Amino acid sequence: AMRYLRAVGTKRSRMQLPGIGVGEAGPGDYNSGRKRAQHGEVVRVVCSEFSSELTGEVENRCDMGEVRQTGQCWQSCTTHVSTPAAFHHLTGTVTPEAPVAHGFTAVAACSTLQSALVGTMVLSCSDGVLVADTHSCEGPSCDATTIGGMEVAALTDGQSTVLQGRCSQLEAGLSGDGLVTCRAGLVKADHLTCAGGQCSAAYTEASLGDTAADVGTPTLLHGALFTQPDGCAAINPKFSGDLPVRCNNGVVVPDTDSCETPVCSAGGVAATVGTVNGSVPVQRLGWGSLVVIPGGCQGVNPRYSGDIVATCGVGGTVLDLTGCTGKPCAMGAVDVVVGRGSGSINVQAMAHGGMQVVADGCVAAGGTGFEGSLVMRCDATEVVADTSACLGKPCAVSTVDATLASTTTSVPSPALAHNTTATLEDFCSIVDSRFTGNLSVECFAGALIVDATACVGLPCAADVAGLVENGAGGCENIASGESCVPQCGFGFAAQGEITCTLGLVSSTATCAPMGCAEPPSFQMLAVDTSYRAAAGHSHCANTPHNDTCALKCKEGYSALSELHCTAGVFRLQGDAPHCVPVCADVPQVMVANAVQGWAAGCRAVEKGCDVQCEPGWQGAALACCAGAFRVGTCDGPTPDAAGPLCTAASCGAAPILRNGNVSACDSLGHDETCVPSCDGGTVVTGEFRCSFGRVVGVPACLPPGVETERVMGARGQVVASGFASATEARSWGTRAEAVLVEVAARAGTGQVVVEGVTVVEVDASGRRLAQLRAALDYTVVLPQGGASFDANTFAEDLKVAVLQAGVPTGVFVEVDAPIVVSDVVVEATDSSSDGDDDSETIVIVVAAAGGAAAVLLLAALAWWCTKKPADSKWCKPRNETQSAVVQIGATAVEEVKPGDVGKLAATTATWSTADTQASTGTGTPEAGVSTTPTVAKSPSSRKVSAGAGGKGSRKGGPSRSTSSGSGAKQERM
Repeated sequence: AMRYLRAVGTKRSRMQLPGIGVGEAGPGDYNSGRKRAQHGEVVRVVCSEFSSELTGEVENRCDMGEVRQTGQCWQSCTTHVSTPAAFHHLTGTVTPEAPVAHGFTAVAACSTLQSALVGTMVLSCSDGVLVADTHSCEGPSCDATTIGGMEVAALTDGQSTVLQGRCSQLEAGLSGDGLVTCRAGLVKADHLTCAGGQCSAAYTEASLGDTAADVGTPTLLHGALFTQPDGCAAINPKFSGDLPVRCNNGVVVPDTDSCETPVCSAGGVAATVGTVNGSVPVQRLGWGSLVVIPGGCQGVNPRYSGDIVATCGVGGTVLDLTGCTGKPCAMGAVDVVVGRGSGSINVQAMAHGGMQVVADGCVAAGGTGFEGSLVMRCDATEVVADTSACLGKPCAVSTVDATLASTTTSVPSPALAHNTTATLEDFCSIVDSRFTGNLSVECFAGALIVDATACVGLPCAADVAGLVENGAGGCENIASGESCVPQCGFGFAAQGEITCTLGLVSSTATCAPMGCAEPPSFQMLAVDTSYRAAAGHSHCANTPHNDTCALKCKEGYSALSELHCTAGVFRLQGDAPHCVPVCADVPQVMVANAVQGWAAGCRAVEKGCDVQCEPGWQGAALACCAGAFRVGTCDGPTPDAAGPLCTAASCGAAPILRNGNVSACDSLGHDETCVPSCDGGTVVTGEFRCSFGRVVGVPACLPPGVETERVMGARGQVVASGFASATEARSWGTRAEAVLVEVAARAGTGQVVVEGVTVVEVDASGRRLAQLRAALDYTVVLPQGGASFDANTFAEDLKVAVLQAGVPTGVFVEVDAPIVVSDVVVEATDSSSDGDDDSETIVIVVAAAGGAAAVLLLAALAWWCTKKPADSKWCKPRNETQSAVVQIGATAVEEVKPGDVGKLAATTATWSTADTQASTGTGTPEAGVSTTPTVAKSPSSRKVSAGAGGKGSRKGGPSRSTSSGSGAKQERM
């Protein structure tokens, strides 16, 4: 179908054209293996590459993964195309001697139209439509003749002569001078030069093609011309053009010859060749043109040969299929079915429509039970057998064997004609006593065939009660070969079936206890004289057998019993009362260190509740006992008579310590301390302490003679609101970072780590903010445990410095006081007197968790390098053979090279670790802050993380001690 490509204007295409590969392959996989094109690449294709009958050029451009085509392919006029032509009254068809390309012309002899014509005509091709211009042809001369009683001398073709005052002789009612002209050997009189009667306004019928319609005209004088716009289409929609109408002596004469003939579009035309329906592709044709399609018959039906002729007429393209002829049949063997058998018949070669008679062919195909001859006919390469003359033989009186189940008995049969049957009534029981019904005997091609399908096995009457436990009847009459589901007693459902086989019963049926499909009724639940059970137990629907369902009590009561389903019936388990009062009121007691409003969670509970305490405190369990609260169990005291309901929380397992044994330090009580033991010749420094459920203090197992120093960290935030754009907010963040470093230096702190500047563009509900907020998060290292650090003074100095550095108009700045987030960082160095740097060891232990630990690790390393001698190998990128041990949270260990420590002192570090929980260091735990720190004073970036580390063995005997501490606070109910 792509043979006649049309690319009009610009359109999308999924074709693959030369040089461009997009989507699936193009027509006929023409461009298989072509390269794929980049966006914007252009390839121009000559239409003749698709077909020699096409001209023109198509431009293909790759646009966003699609091929866009511009240009046009035009159909040439081949030697198969002919067109009607006329020269005056002489008509015929013209075919070019050679193909004519679109937009080009060719010259043909006028004699090809009519032998009497001389000269040449011009053939023009327009997209496959051929048009003949015969104006240059010359016709034969006209001999002298007589018209209307007037003598006319001989004239040459196209010559005219005036007959003065002779119009009345041409036609009655006319006057004036007449005009006659020689037209291709015929003298024609032109009445339009005569004067005559006028034409009144009226409608005149005009015919065009196969359609006629009335044409309306105004009043016209003789010879006057009136043009009806688009009048041709008004008569026949298949034609186009204006319709000229002329008045000739009072008669309106429509000139339909000027109407432009229709064109038949290119496309497939339906055709039926033999018994096959198909489509024949036909090119664009002009009116009256025809084209011969070589081999078109085989294209529709491969079993036919011949050409198809397509003609453009009033009804569109019409196909002439008379040239289609069925192909002959070859010699060979043909399978033929006769009756219920088949055989192979040899036939000779035959022409389409020929036939052969095969004597005794019925016996060869159907067997000896048939007689007669076969007629073999050739239908377009296929041999068809006519078996109508094949006759089956009859059956004489005889006997035949009949089989039912495993029993075979001989039964009589009367004489029967071929393909007839006889019924043997009640013979099923004669063959096998377990059956009833009639046998049927058929005669086919001289053979008797018994049909026992009407024989039915004896039915069964099953005793359900005797077969199935808890059965209750049914299945009294079961047909042989069928099954029945028995009925069961109340509360039981049937599973399996009872089957009947030739009067014998077999069973797989059982009656199983049913579940409780419907919820219990209120009358069944009201066994308690207090009627405390509630109505409506829809949650108990479809409870399985021997399963339970929760009893629902009235408001203010709690269930002590359950509903038990037994064989479809609910029963209450346990003795009354089944519903007891719940604890409706909250505990009326003042609890120190409890969360404000904690008692609201104990309102209207059935089982009990726990006292909710502040972080670091552990609440007592309250049990609901017959509407009243008790501490612990129902045997415990009332809340107002018990001791403190919020007590300081104990600690769980102690953190793992490198080279240490911490097993004796697990489960410390509040304010209890424990000194772990160390392995491998190391010495313990520091101790574990339990503070409100959290292990604080960071001991370490270090080599002998190691000096330690305490370092703490604090985290803070600077928030600025009211920025007009994210760029403005980030610019402010850059200036604020520099101010932060300066303020920290003046405050005498250690290393400062800027964790990042976050620009917030939406609020908590997800709506975009009109003005943006920027938050600067930071951490500072506090030497000597931070004893001299004043968080409030630091925040005030920082805010003043940020404002003095300048903020955009309308921006509000808020600075929070930094909060201590780590307990202890222990820094240890080798104090041996040998002065050998090669044996120097660093151990840094950070007690904070998650992201806080990562930030403090970087800060501690950087701070430590600032206080070391300038020639310390740990602060310079050299001597990579040594390593430092970094321990975070006493659990994760990583080896760090000396050069890495030096780089950490002055480079950026990034983490994606989120805090889980940090500590304020005041004895009361606080939730940590999730963060992603990014920072510092160098544009380079380095990622630091803690890997899995070696856990020390838990040997030795660590000591533990307990000291008293306070911190309890009062809380309202």
